[in-house]
Amino acid sequence: MKKFYQQIICAIILGAICSGCAWFLPPGEAPEGKITDNSQDKNLSSEELMHHAATSLCGFLLTTPEITSINCADMISERVLREASSVTGTVLNRASRYTLSCRNDGKKVYFTITCSGKTLWSYPE
Repeated sequence: MKKFYQQIICAIILGAICSGCAWFLPPGEAPEGKITDNSQDKNLSSEELMHHAATSLCGFLLTTPEITSINCADMISERVLREASSVTGTVLNRASRYTLSCRNDGKKVYFTITCSGKTLWSYPE
């Protein structure tokens, strides 16, 4: 009797493996375009770029708890910090040893956090 139950369990597992994703995917055709591509779009608007930078900055600040205040070198980096600070609690402090700055080389915009001349974070990486 025990062998019979083992065979039933094996048949159920084999049936699940052979059915693939049919049990939980919706019916129909897959959507057009890149579904799993997470590479960065090269044609981001300035607003989208700032949102992406703020998201990346949030990730960095949440994993670096010793940074509680940052000095901003320009207005663009200040906007990015304000957006990130709503999540991280990091405040703008002109006396902070950490500096967030924005640089535009004509092709791309870069954000960096530096401390004593050492780059701690940059976006895009």
